[in-house]
Amino acid sequence: MNSKGQSSELIELLILIVGVSIALIISYFFFATGTPKVSNILIESHKYDRLTDITNEFYYTKIAGTERTLSQLLGDRIASGKNPVLYGKDWGNIDVDNLTVQFFDTYFNKRWRFSVVPPGEISVGIIVDTSSSTLQSSIEIIKQKLPAILEDLESRGKIIYVNFFLLGGESYTKCSDFQDMKYTSCSVLSVSLCGLAGQQSEDWGNGVACVANNYKPAVAIIISDEPSGGCEPCLQAYAPSIGPIADSSITNGINTCKAMGTRVFTLTGTFPCGTSCGMNPIYCVSTCNQCCVKNTKTVLEKIAEQTDGQYYDLSEGIDAGDIVKYILESIPVKETNLGYEMPKDISRVQTFEMLIPVPTIGNQVVKGYLYVW
Repeated sequence: MNSKGQSSELIELLILIVGVSIALIISYFFFATGTPKVSNILIESHKYDRLTDITNEFYYTKIAGTERTLSQLLGDRIASGKNPVLYGKDWGNIDVDNLTVQFFDTYFNKRWRFSVVPPGEISVGIIVDTSSSTLQSSIEIIKQKLPAILEDLESRGKIIYVNFFLLGGESYTKCSDFQDMKYTSCSVLSVSLCGLAGQQSEDWGNGVACVANNYKPAVAIIISDEPSGGCEPCLQAYAPSIGPIADSSITNGINTCKAMGTRVFTLTGTFPCGTSCGMNPIYCVSTCNQCCVKNTKTVLEKIAEQTDGQYYDLSEGIDAGDIVKYILESIPVKETNLGYEMPKDISRVQTFEMLIPVPTIGNQVVKGYLYVW
């Protein structure tokens, strides 16, 4: 079943749940209050008729200029942890907070507050340079330690879904390497969808931008030992520059991740210049050291720094599994609160539970609470 069908069925189920709840509440006034007054029943019936209208509009009515309902937009907002939400050139930046405030103000006139606390489910994307043989031992360590790390976090109430994204196909790293791992999945990034350029198996700049835009992870981890798109353009030009293709790719990665609120952590090893560049021995090692080692460190440090992440050099003897564990443990669970502060002298507050579909890898639904006074 496709995701569109699943989303439709989910929304229909949510409407059914709300409808049954309303029916039960109204029935309560008939049977649980002895001899209820007709006027009170009509007032409560009108109130919950209005709640039905709110629910239908919240889950079914698409916002003008988009293909998404307010509940779906709010799910994207919760997943990214940031407002406005970037939807690309077609929809641009959408101020979901403002749309939500306008919506509830229409019904409750600044007498409401909406709160969502995700129950700890977090999406993480790991972007892997599949051409690197020098990083295979580090990836193997991550694969071996990840199940225990995720199990430990789950026992503490934090469920993390880790999706490995392979750049440009399968080479040294394959999706079969991650089979049967709980809360873990793997996919090969589409060259056409993600606009991978240069050496596609190393284009982590466009790759992380694609992941941030389409999967909205809280954190992305890049594992590579070359600049985005490879260090060959630098080697072939006999110049220290990474080249325009790599520069464009990295800029895309930084701008998209910043817009989506995705923090980027980068892991690298030392590119083996003495054995791998293998062209003219007169310039090989020195040029490779600039193009494939120094440039890699510079650009991986840059994207990590500008997205509030961290750069790690695995050649310094750091355990890759321990780094991943630290990164996952440090991810905060972000609470979303919209609306108005509740006056202290209010004696009666009504609370309504509203389920929000959040488009993370786990396809979970989180509970939102609407307080009205």
